[in-house]
Order: sequence, then C-alpha cells, then structure tokens
Amino acid sequence: MNVLLFATALVLIFHSPYALAGLMLVRILHDVSGFVVYIGHDTARNKTRRWNVLYRALPFLPVWLLNLAFALGVAAALTYCANRIAWIGWLVTGITLAHYYMESVIWRGPTPHRQHFKFHAA
Repeated sequence: MNVLLFATALVLIFHSPYALAGLMLVRILHDVSGFVVYIGHDTARNKTRRWNVLYRALPFLPVWLLNLAFALGVAAALTYCANRIAWIGWLVTGITLAHYYMESVIWRGPTPHRQHFKFHAA
C-alpha cells in the first residue's frame, strides 16, 4: 500500500497539474494513520497510570485529546517559526526525515512501543 500511495503521489506531482494534491495526499494519510496508531498506543499505555508528564499534568483530559492537541500545537509553532527563520525550516526538514527513519525502526521489531499496541484482532 505504501508503494502504491507513493507511486500515485509521484504521478500527481510530476505528471499532472495537481502537484499540491500529490504532496498533500501522502502527508495527510501519513498523519491520520499515525495519529490513530499513537493515540491507540498512548491510550493503552496510560490506561492504569499516566506515564507522560503532559498526561499527568492534565489528568481530567483524555489521553487522545492531549496527544492531538500537543502535536498540533508543536506543529503550528514550528511552522510559524520555520516560515520566518530559515535555519528553523532546515531543522524541521531534518527532524521530519529523522521522524520517518525512526518510525521505520520503532514499529518493525519487538520494541517497547509495540507492547502497548495490538496490531491484530485477538
């Protein structure tokens, strides 16, 4: 599915007048599926005890809402700064590339992250 998504995005970017749609397709699908996985992971991990400092600081809010709000806040701040200061734009680009690499490692093997998330119906 990833190869098909990537190929479709490349066709839209390089062989159609819809380059922005191709770029957005990959980014939006990655972010939505990522939030589903991370919210599922964080909810399961923090079900009995809130391990994360942010989750402990706001115990009256559900984990999924804090996860989403924090991510959107960080993204908005970085986007704002990256549009005004060039080196922050390059930093965000580097962090993005590192993010994709780390995800390819984290979700493949028997890592601690996988113990809090079921990838199959049981």
